[in-house]
Amino acid sequence: TCWFPFGIQELLVEATGGDFPLDYGDSLLEVPGGAFEEEVVIRYGIALHGPWELPKGYTPCSVTVYLNLQGHHPNKELTLHLSNWYGGKEREGVKFVRAPHVLQEGESKYQFTLLEEGDFSDVRRGKLKIGQPLCLYAAALRDLDKKERFQVNAAHNVIG
Repeated sequence: TCWFPFGIQELLVEATGGDFPLDYGDSLLEVPGGAFEEEVVIRYGIALHGPWELPKGYTPCSVTVYLNLQGHHPNKELTLHLSNWYGGKEREGVKFVRAPHVLQEGESKYQFTLLEEGDFSDVRRGKLKIGQPLCLYAAALRDLDKKERFQVNAAHNVIG
C-alpha cells in the first residue's frame, strides 16, 4: 500500500486557474486560466513510500505525487513543479517518471515509465507539463557513482 502521510486532499480549481502548493512545498500545481471551463475538484496526495517499480537503473529522488483530475480533461496543459533530493551537477540524469494510479490486474507494484519531457535545470525543482487526468508522478535519478548515490539515499532517509 502507498503511504500518504497527509491523506488524499482536494483542490477546488476555478476556471481562472492559479498556483496551488501541494502539501508542504514538495510540489506545486500550476493551472493556467482556461484549462477548465468550469470549477473542478482535483484530488492529490503526496506519497513517501509505496509499491513502486522504477525503470531499471533508476533510483527515486522525490516524493510521489498522485493527481486525479476526476475525469476532467484540461484544455491547456498543467505544470507540475516537483522538488527533488539530488543536488548534483549531472542534471541530465534526473528524469520524471509516470505510472497509472491503479494497479494493473495481477500486478503488485506500480510500474513507472521514464518521460523524456520535463525540465530539471533548476537544482531544487523540476517542471513537467501534464495533460493526463489520472497518474502518479515522481522524479528518478539514473544510477551514479557510489558517493553521489549515498548523498541521494541519505536525503531520502531523512525525508522519507
